[in-house]
Amino acid sequence: MLSRKRANRRASDRTLSERLRALDWQRVAIGCAVVAALGGVALAFRWLLNEPVNSIAVVGQLEHVSAVDVAALARRQVAGRGLASVPVDELRRAVSRVPWVDDVAVERLWPRGLRLHITEQVAVARWNGAELVNQRGELFGSGARQVPPDLPALAGPEGRIDEVFQRFLQARASLAAAGATLRALAVDARGAWELRLDNDISVRLGRSDVDARFQRLLDSAWPALAARAADIGYIDMRYTNGFAVSWKRGATRLAGSWPRRTGEANG
Repeated sequence: MLSRKRANRRASDRTLSERLRALDWQRVAIGCAVVAALGGVALAFRWLLNEPVNSIAVVGQLEHVSAVDVAALARRQVAGRGLASVPVDELRRAVSRVPWVDDVAVERLWPRGLRLHITEQVAVARWNGAELVNQRGELFGSGARQVPPDLPALAGPEGRIDEVFQRFLQARASLAAAGATLRALAVDARGAWELRLDNDISVRLGRSDVDARFQRLLDSAWPALAARAADIGYIDMRYTNGFAVSWKRGATRLAGSWPRRTGEANG
């Protein structure tokens, strides 16, 4: 058995030796030379194209972002680097931190230029008076540059922006269909919701049955009151079978299409 294993090993060794002798070493050498030459050409080509960046263009529909400021930031990021070795990802991250920048695309312009395509944030609301909310419900800082003055105001405890924003989108669309404009939406720490419409009309929805109360506002209260919107101080929807209206002249009445009234508003 041992002799058979040794014989098999010698046969394998002979086979390997025969394979090595059978190789066309000249062709192998030529192949290696070609690969090395191509690598050298690629390195030389990269070196020739790695000219220092001397021009940076900033493009896009810019209202809140300064193209001059972005270009200056980009120059600092690429200082001392050639065009081929510009750290594109680092440059994108740096520019993305500029207030009002939503997205950045970096384009190399051979032999010595860069073009930055900027997409600005679209602000749809304010959040707690300090930050802005984009169309995806994401918060971003404005940097105090040209904040639109008529943005709806959203407010709520920390961590509830998603919930407030989704309710804002739904309420804004429903109110617009009813001929009203949503100016503000807030939820307090106790979970009580309140809307503000045109003419500074406050609508109190409370903590419970918020969706049902809002629908009652659309179906009954607002159709009955819209013609006198300029005279309304607030509408209180926290009643089981009606709603209360505070008129700007000071009198408070109960209104509604229900035959009986409840004595107290619910939470």
